Amino acid sequence: MRLINLNVLLAQGRSDLFFRLEVIKKVLIVIVLAVTWRWGIQAIIAGQIVVSMVAYYLNTFYDGRILGYGLGPQVRDLLRYLGAAGAMGAGAFALTWLPVAQPGVLLFIQVVVGGLIYGLLCLGFRLPVFMDGWHVLQGKIALRSA
Repeated sequence: MRLINLNVLLAQGRSDLFFRLEVIKKVLIVIVLAVTWRWGIQAIIAGQIVVSMVAYYLNTFYDGRILGYGLGPQVRDLLRYLGAAGAMGAGAFALTWLPVAQPGVLLFIQVVVGGLIYGLLCLGFRLPVFMDGWHVLQGKIALRSA
């Protein structure tokens, strides 16, 4: 989403805002690194997560003003995909209790089952982006079989 939000600014001819946002975000990254480095990698990662959330808010703020598609609508659109991803992660994690001797086999099972869970949930709820990809895939399959 970050790149989409920034590309909207460029498409609207607002490279000034794009530049300002990038400078602000880079300064935030440097400040957070300067503050968190002495507490180790976990503090640095936590700081970068905070910077990412602030950066996302900044990116969506201008999109909200320019297009009327700000943080709230974007998060609402993403929640269904995040829900499907959460269910996929929970399902794949639950498989860790299978009595499988080889870690590689377990990983393969988790990837396949996780992909099936995500795909079926997206298909079942008819999530728009997934459905677009699904229709493209069906078109390619139909062309090859014809």
